[in-house]
Amino acid sequence: MHDEGLTPFVHLSTTIMTLKFDTTHEYYMESMNVGYIEDMKCLFVQDTDENTVNINGVDADDMIRLARNMFCARDKAWNYVTDSQKENVNSQLKEIHKAIGEYLIQQKLMVEIESLHEKALAEQGVKKDPSPAYTA
Repeated sequence: MHDEGLTPFVHLSTTIMTLKFDTTHEYYMESMNVGYIEDMKCLFVQDTDENTVNINGVDADDMIRLARNMFCARDKAWNYVTDSQKENVNSQLKEIHKAIGEYLIQQKLMVEIESLHEKALAEQGVKKDPSPAYTA
């Protein structure tokens, strides 16, 4: 029988117990900047003195999910914007809206271009290869 929270790890006929901890860190930062670095898969929070908290192992999908949770959850982030922040926040939300619109238009155009390409190939009698092409 093992203690709760302990996981046995067997290595070369030796049993080692690994500990699993639930950890919460809380920080207070005034006037912070929040960003994401894809190359490092890192969400960072930085204050005006350049003190930084990095959360590594965050990918683009996680960032999209964070944005979705902030803007689509029942308790939306803009519900907590103070009157003194509203002008700046509204400007940022308009920028986000424009960027999402541009992304969706680009995705729609890519689908339309692919459809036109397939139609042109079909008109020329070229059959589409069902398997993806392999390129080395």
